[in-house]
Amino acid sequence: MALVNGATGAVGHAGFQIASPCGATVLADVSSPAWARDLLADAACRTIDLGAFDLRDSLRAQVQDTTRGHGADIVVNPLGGDVFDASLRALAWAGLIGSVGFAAGRIPEVKADYLLVKNISATGLHWTDYRDRAGEAWKMTAAHDELVMLWRCGAPAAAGEDPADAGLCGRSRSAGPVPASCSPSGGAQRSGGGGPAGPAQPAQ
Repeated sequence: MALVNGATGAVGHAGFQIASPCGATVLADVSSPAWARDLLADAACRTIDLGAFDLRDSLRAQVQDTTRGHGADIVVNPLGGDVFDASLRALAWAGLIGSVGFAAGRIPEVKADYLLVKNISATGLHWTDYRDRAGEAWKMTAAHDELVMLWRCGAPAAAGEDPADAGLCGRSRSAGPVPASCSPSGGAQRSGGGGPAGPAQPAQ
C-alpha cells in the first residue's frame, strides 16, 4: 500500500503513476472530492480526503479503514507540514516515509521514539545530489532507464498525454496490468532496439 500525498500535484501525480504499474495499490490523498473524480476511475487507486475534520486523526483513520487495519507501507510526501505529520502516523509497522519537498510550507520534524516504537524509517530524496556527487550519477541514470522502460511498456503517461486517456495510475485502463516482463526487475527489452533494461553500473 503506497500513500501518495498531494496526488493531484505534479510530484504526487508522478508518484502514483509509477507506484501503480510497479504493483502497489495507491492511496491518493486529495484536498477536495472534486479532485478525486479521475482518480476514482482507476481501480488501482483509493482516495484519502485531506479536507476531513481533524487531519491528524482522520488521515490515519481513513488509511486504516481502507487497508483493513494494515496502514500504508510507504508514503511519498512532497508536502511536508501537517500532512507529513498525519501520514507518519498512518504508516504500517516497518513502513517508510520519503520526504521529497515542502510544498505546504512547514518543514516537519520527526521524533526518534516514534521511529523506534513502530520500527519505521524516514528518508529524503534530493535528486540533483546524485548528479553532483562523485560515483553516484549512475544511480540517476539507472532510475531514468527504468522510467523509460515503464513508459515504453505503457506506463506512466507520456509528457503531454491526457491523464484521462492514459489512466491516472499509469497504463491505459483498457490495456490491463503492466506485463511482468516490463517491471523494473523484469529485464525487459526496450522497444526500438537496445539491450536488457537492467540498471547501469558504475565504472570500475
